[in-house]
Amino acid sequence: MRDLYLSIVIFCISLPCWAQTSGEYYERGIKHFYKNKDYKAALTAFSRVIDIDPKFYAAYTNRGKVKYKLRDFYGAKKDFDKAVELRPQSFDVYIARADFHAGIKKFDEAYQDYTKALSLNPSSVEIFTKRAQLAHLLRDYNSGIKDMDSAIAIAPGDHRLYAMRAYIKSNAYDPSTDTGISWFKDAVADLDSAIVLNPGNAGYYDQRGTVKFEIGQNLNALADFDKSIELDAKNPEAYNNRGLVKMKIEDYKAANADFTEAIGLSPDKEYYFRNRGLTRFNAGRYKIAITDYTKSIELINDQEGAPVDGVNFKLTNAHLMRGMSYVAIKNNYEGCKDFYRALELGETKAKNYLRKYCNNQ
Repeated sequence: MRDLYLSIVIFCISLPCWAQTSGEYYERGIKHFYKNKDYKAALTAFSRVIDIDPKFYAAYTNRGKVKYKLRDFYGAKKDFDKAVELRPQSFDVYIARADFHAGIKKFDEAYQDYTKALSLNPSSVEIFTKRAQLAHLLRDYNSGIKDMDSAIAIAPGDHRLYAMRAYIKSNAYDPSTDTGISWFKDAVADLDSAIVLNPGNAGYYDQRGTVKFEIGQNLNALADFDKSIELDAKNPEAYNNRGLVKMKIEDYKAANADFTEAIGLSPDKEYYFRNRGLTRFNAGRYKIAITDYTKSIELINDQEGAPVDGVNFKLTNAHLMRGMSYVAIKNNYEGCKDFYRALELGETKAKNYLRKYCNNQ
């Protein structure tokens, strides 16, 4: 009897008597990945699943997602490809690979995978929406709008779909045609629908107000921003957007108050300071405008660093406007320093300021 007990112990040491199944390891991986955000533990668990069952396609899909999070893009691509190889008729594997391709900015490959997924599941609102978002990134607005049309036809009661289609339409502006104005008006109609379906969503009023502001409906835009703030008084963008309208109608005191509120709620947004600076400049309050432009410049430099490729128009604008503020208080020396800096950063318009104000500097 003792010999039998020893043999059982030896056997269990060499091969665990209570070995976990592939399904148990898979559930462990899901928990580590989605709940705990412990990507290394999730990687170990999904790898163990594949060791036990090399045809467990969902383990490859999820391990690919983990590897993407760990920035192992080559390994992730291999896992997504393997999942597609194992289950070529499953739309979900193409969605996963499309999401991956979009994440690494391989947009053409992502579009192809979403299209394949749709061919396998042509009634998926999720896939139409994802492909529409990708088309928007590619500035193929017509395709994006068509996909959102399809999504809405499938789920006409989903308010989010109207807001997404409105977002794409509002970005489809082409200044060389009248198409942009038409899209803006259509975007307002979509947001009307979204608000009817979900009247308590502050973001929809803010979004509709922004579109109305773009087409010159300033008072209607103000009403929307007022409603947005009534529903959510902690949204800094609504205050910023309302401030822009008030600045447009030259109510500088009210605009200044809105930008100040936005800054109080989110002091790391450089454009809030730039917008308040412009309001103060327009109101003739040049010295405190300089303070705002200085803060904007500091935030841009801290958050983005020196421009690597192309012109950072936010930064050059802040320098140009701070320069103009200095000139307005007869401090051309400091103003010209800003104009020179804007020119160094690639803003050719700075040459005009330099010629006008800096010949003797």
